[in-house]
Order: sequence, then C-alpha cells, then structure tokens
Amino acid sequence: TLLSPKYKSKFNRLAKIHRSLTTSYERNLWIALPNLQRLQKRLGIPDAVAEDALRIYTQTVKKKLTMGRSIDTLLSASIFAALRVHGIPRTAEEITKIAQIPKKKVIKSYRLILMEVLPKLGMKVQHFSADRYVDKFNEELKLSMQSRNIAVKLIEKARDSGFNSAGKDPKGIAAASIYIASKICSENRTQKEISQLAKVTEVTLRMRVKDLQKYANIVD
Repeated sequence: TLLSPKYKSKFNRLAKIHRSLTTSYERNLWIALPNLQRLQKRLGIPDAVAEDALRIYTQTVKKKLTMGRSIDTLLSASIFAALRVHGIPRTAEEITKIAQIPKKKVIKSYRLILMEVLPKLGMKVQHFSADRYVDKFNEELKLSMQSRNIAVKLIEKARDSGFNSAGKDPKGIAAASIYIASKICSENRTQKEISQLAKVTEVTLRMRVKDLQKYANIVD
C-alpha cells in the first residue's frame, strides 16, 4: 500500500536526516538512543543512570569497540555498568531478560567496558555485598522488616564466625539468609521461589543455607 501524503512527508524527512548522518558513529547513536530510552522505560531506571549509560555507550562507539557486538548488547552492558556505578543492585539477568540478549554476551561486553571505558570516564563500579541484595530480595518477596533484619544479622554473624564469602555469589548468600529468616519469622517462602528471584540454582541456595546454619550456629 502507498503511504499517505502525511506519512510520506514524515518518512522523507527522517530519510533526509538519516542521510545527513554521514559517519558510522552518528548513525550508530541515531539507532541506539531510542533503544536506550525503551530499555530505560522497561527497566524503570532513573534518568541519571540512563544518562551515564549513554555516556558509557558513546565512549564504546568512539573507541571502536563495537566490532562484532550488537547495539543492544552494548547498550545492555552500558546500562548494567551504569547501575553499578550508581550502586543500584540490579542483576544482569533482569537486564538481559528484558533486552532479550544472551547473558554471556552482555557480561563479556560489560567486562570490556570495565577495562576500556570506565577508567577513561573516571567512573568506578561499586561491588555489592550480600547485604545489599537482602534489601532488594526482601522487598520483592514482600517480607517484613523483622525478617530483613534477621537475614542481615545472620550474614554478619556467619562472617564474624569465620565464614569466607570470597568467590561465592553474594546473591546466593542473600537468598539463603532470607530463606532462613523467613522461616524464623513464619513468613515461609519456598526455596524455588527465592532461588528464581535471586537467579541462583536451588542447589546453590541449599549450599549457602548450610554455610549460614553452620557459621551462625542455627539448628534447622
């Protein structure tokens, strides 16, 4: 079907603008910006984070790091990096699910950004301890503040008793503490429910539960 005069005029204007973007850098940003806005809206991230994600993404394009990487992969990695710069504990899985990009590709691009881009921009990511994830998961599971406080104290007690969390996913530790705390407070949540939310396996959750029970001296 033929375009109506109104839409034909609009299409021609857009085509003219697109032709005027002579460099691949400009064309890339022309495509990337609306995609970033779409991801920002769907992820519900603050404007300040989106602005830094754009700064990060723009730098990856300037440094010609786009070879073999899709726009949405780099955008997702840039958003993940910006969230960590701002200290907002969103998981890579949350981003990749909405962006519909394989997690492996986004993490690979994120590591590249970590080494090649953030130092250039004077940005540093914050590394999240399990405590930070406790607040996030507790809120999403609609558990009480009492349950949250017990979960945090469990982690603190385990650390004080010699529990070494190095090399262990903080999400798994947070999930385990919440599972135990929810049982103590009679706000029971299943292992399946918590592991799915935390994006860890039920096997990992059970292992971390055993760790916390051992070091925090809790009898099941």
